[in-house]
Amino acid sequence: MKISKRLTAIASLVKPGSVLGDIGTDHALLPVYLVKNQICPRVIATDVAPEPLKRGEQLVRSHNLVGRISMRLGYGLKPLRPGEVDTVVIAGLGGKTMVDILSASPEIVRGLNRLILQPMVAGEVVRKWLVTNGWKIAEEELVKEDNHIYEIILAEPGHQEPLHPLQLELGPVLMAKKHPLLVELTENRLAEVRGILESLYRSKTREARQKEEQFRERAKELEEVLEWLSRASK
Repeated sequence: MKISKRLTAIASLVKPGSVLGDIGTDHALLPVYLVKNQICPRVIATDVAPEPLKRGEQLVRSHNLVGRISMRLGYGLKPLRPGEVDTVVIAGLGGKTMVDILSASPEIVRGLNRLILQPMVAGEVVRKWLVTNGWKIAEEELVKEDNHIYEIILAEPGHQEPLHPLQLELGPVLMAKKHPLLVELTENRLAEVRGILESLYRSKTREARQKEEQFRERAKELEEVLEWLSRASK
């Protein structure tokens, strides 16, 4: 069974033998892949929308995996019972939504050994939540697919040293290992900041002037990261 580069990278971070909860499973592609490849003995797949869940159920039945993949309707981690899974994947949602899901079910999160998170936006919000809630960032990965760079974060229970705002935004592990896609990711972030600055320049309000200084400083920091990465590659 073939899955996308993004899902393949997520699957590579799942520890063999894990009982996994796939939150927002959509078509259940990841659960089927994990079970068929004998990475997970069982998976519980949840989704808040009935239609994607029905499509996922059809895929599970077509692969004769009904006894090993449980499909459940509900928000976030709410369909799970404490201790039922040891690993949770949340992929394809915004960072704030992920944090809301995790914060809403502390009784589930306490029993987990691994969180594998792939935020579409606001990765810094996810990292900040992890740092302040007893999780350490053990691994990070970047995957480029269809002209989009996806961030994937693996977290485990433990102490995380405080992170600089740039580490929260770009990822402490990604920066430490100078990931090959980090230059492009940083360039994308810098382009976004410059776009915001252009809008602020056109505004005449006092609030815009205050924000302008903040974003100028952020642009400078991102430029310094690019210079550092350029020197490191020589």
